[in-house]
Amino acid sequence: MQAGTKGLDAGVGPGKQVWQLQGAVDVSVGELTKCPSATRSNPVFEETVELVVPGAVAQQRGAQVEVEVWVEHYLRKASFKGRTSVPLQRVIQHKRVRDTWPLRDSPSGRPSTLTAEFRWLSTMAAAADSLPGPNAAGKCAAAKALPCIASKFYATPDLSLALSSPSIPDLTVLGIDPAVDLRAVLPFNDAINLLRKRMPKEMHNCPDPILTGREMLSIANSKKQPAWARGAGLKACKQLPVVDRSKNPPYYVFGAFEDLESISLTQLEKRKLPRLTVFQKYDSNIGPHMSMCVALDPCAMDVFVGLDGVKKPVSVSGQGVSLAVVPTRFFYSWSVSIQPPEWRAPKQPPSMWQVEPTTLGAAGVDIPLGILSTPRGRLFLSGVTSQDKQVSLASLPSATMDLGGQLWASVMFRDDSRVAVSLRLASGPNIQLWNKMPLPLRKVHGLRGVDILTRRPTDQFWLHAVNQGIVASELIKAVPAVGAVVKQVYTGADVNAFWRITKLDMYGGGRKGVAMRLGFGKSKYPLTPGAAYIVNSDLVDGEMSMVLTATSPGALRFDNAVTLLVGPSNSSTTHYIRFCVADKECDSQLFSGCHSEYKVCKPNKDAMAAALAAAAAADSQSSGSGKGSDGKGDQQAAAGDFKPGSQVVGERCGGNSDCAAPLYCGEVKELGRKVCMEYDR
Repeated sequence: MQAGTKGLDAGVGPGKQVWQLQGAVDVSVGELTKCPSATRSNPVFEETVELVVPGAVAQQRGAQVEVEVWVEHYLRKASFKGRTSVPLQRVIQHKRVRDTWPLRDSPSGRPSTLTAEFRWLSTMAAAADSLPGPNAAGKCAAAKALPCIASKFYATPDLSLALSSPSIPDLTVLGIDPAVDLRAVLPFNDAINLLRKRMPKEMHNCPDPILTGREMLSIANSKKQPAWARGAGLKACKQLPVVDRSKNPPYYVFGAFEDLESISLTQLEKRKLPRLTVFQKYDSNIGPHMSMCVALDPCAMDVFVGLDGVKKPVSVSGQGVSLAVVPTRFFYSWSVSIQPPEWRAPKQPPSMWQVEPTTLGAAGVDIPLGILSTPRGRLFLSGVTSQDKQVSLASLPSATMDLGGQLWASVMFRDDSRVAVSLRLASGPNIQLWNKMPLPLRKVHGLRGVDILTRRPTDQFWLHAVNQGIVASELIKAVPAVGAVVKQVYTGADVNAFWRITKLDMYGGGRKGVAMRLGFGKSKYPLTPGAAYIVNSDLVDGEMSMVLTATSPGALRFDNAVTLLVGPSNSSTTHYIRFCVADKECDSQLFSGCHSEYKVCKPNKDAMAAALAAAAAADSQSSGSGKGSDGKGDQQAAAGDFKPGSQVVGERCGGNSDCAAPLYCGEVKELGRKVCMEYDR
C-alpha cells in the first residue's frame, strides 16, 4: 500500500519493520509502522511511504490505516500534532483514495487537516500457502523462486499503476495531442491475460504465465516455435532486457501481444481487456502494427518491456539529461537492483577515467563505475534517438552534450539519492565546454560505442570509449581544439592515415577543469623538434597516450601543454611539454624560460622530476589532488588538507567534511585510498 502526504518522504520495504523518515508522519497498518528518520533542513514534499500489508491484515474488515503527524525539533523531543485514520477496506476497494482529513487528538485543540493519497497495489504477499495442483508434479515450478505468487491472496499487480511512481521520469510520447505517458497507456496486464489464454497451463501450472527469462528468449528466438507461440505475439520478446543467466535463472510473469491492428475483440473480450481496448485508440499513432512483450518479477517489482514497431519517439528527462528515443526496450526496478544488459556477467560495467586537471603531469586513474555510482538503475530505456526537431541533450553547468541522432542509445536513471545518469551511445556527442569550446565528436568517423556518466549536482561528467580504430588525422581535423595541441607534438599528425587512436576518455570536473586522454596504438610517431627536445628522442616507437587539459573555466581552447605517456599504460614514462612563445609563459619554479628555437618551456630537471613524481604519487593514491612523493598525501588529507566540502565524487578525502554534501568519504580497496562517493552505491 502507498501513502503519499504533504511533507512526507519515504521508501518501500517488505516485511514488518520501522522506517524513520524525514518530516513528521507515522503511517501504520496493524502492527506495521513507518515513521520519520533523520530530519533535513530542506525536506522533499509529495513523496511516498509504501507498506507491505500481510494478506491476513488485508482481509480484516475493521483494519485501519493510522497516520500520525509530528514536528521534529533540534534539541527538544518531537511534538505530537494529531492523528487521523482511513479504513483499509476503503483503500482496497477504490484502489486510490485522495482526500483531506481532519486531525484529531491535537494537544492545542486547534482544528487542522492532513491532505493525503492512499493507493492499493496487489504486488506482494507474505503468506506461504502452496498453489493447488493436480499432484506434486503439477505444482507451480516457480513457487520457490517467486514466493509471493504462492499465496492464496496473490493477484497480478496493476503494472500501469505501479509504473506511474513519481520516483521515475515520465515517458512522454511525442507527436500526440494531448500528450500521453507511455506507461499509462501500454496494456501491460491485458498482455498477460492474452498470453495466459494462449500458453498451455501445463507448461508452468501457475496462476500467471510464468517461465524463466532464458526459456522465453529461447522460444521467441527459435525458428521452430511451438504451435501456441506462433500466435502468441512473441516477436517483441526478443527485445526483453530480462536477466538471462544459466545458473538459477530468474522466473517472470510474461505477457505479449502482436500487431493490434489485426486483433479483433468481441464485446466480452473488450470488457475483460479494457486497457487493450483503450490502447487501440492510440496505437495508430504510436505504432499501427507494434508488438509488446512484458516480463514481471511480482515479488521484487522488476518490470521488463520489449517493443517492436513503435513509430513515435518517447521523451524522458531527469538530472539534466533529456533523451528523445524511439523505444525498443526498457525496464523499471523498484529496488534499483537491475543492471543494463550490456553490463551483466560475463561483461562488466566500464571503468571511467578521472584526473585532477590542474595537477601538472598527472596521468589519472581508471575508476570502476561501481565506485562512482551504483551500476544498477530504477529506469532503463533504449532505442533509436529521434532525428526530428526533438533534441537529446545532457546538460551540466560547465558542459552541454548534444547527443544528436543515434543508431542506438540507452539511458539509465538511478534514484533521488544516487543521481548519476548513465548513457550509452552508438557514436560520440557534440560537446560544448562553458558554452565556448566546441568538441564536435559526432564528426569523428570511427568513434563507436561511447559510455557517458553525468552527475549534475557536482558538475561532473565522464566519457569512455575503448577498442576504437579512429584515424588520428581524422580526429585532428574534426576537432580543431584537439588538433591544435596534437600537431605540436607529432610531425605529420594531420595527414598520416595509418596512426590509430584506440581509446578516448574525458573527465569534466566543473570549475576544476576538463581533461581528455587519447590512447594511440603501436606505431612509429616522429616528434616535432620541440617535443623531441623534451622527450630526448626524435621518435616514439610503440604505444603511448596523451593527456590534454583545460584548467581555466570558460577557456576557448585546451591549455598549450600536454602530458605524454610513452609505453604501455602499466609501465609508461611521463613527459610534460609546455609550449610557449615568451619566457613569461613558463613557471619560473619549474622552467628556465622559453626555448627560443623550439618554443617549449625548458624544464628545470630537478624541479620537474619532483613535480612528476608528485603527480605519479597522487595518481597512485587518488584522482583528487597531487601531493608530495614522500607518501604523506593521505596523511595530509586526513589532517584536513582540503577545504571543507571541496571534494566531489572520485576525489581523495580524509573525512566526511572534505566531501560536498551529501557525499561521504569512504575507503575503496580497489584504489587503495579514501574517496568521496554516494551513499548506498
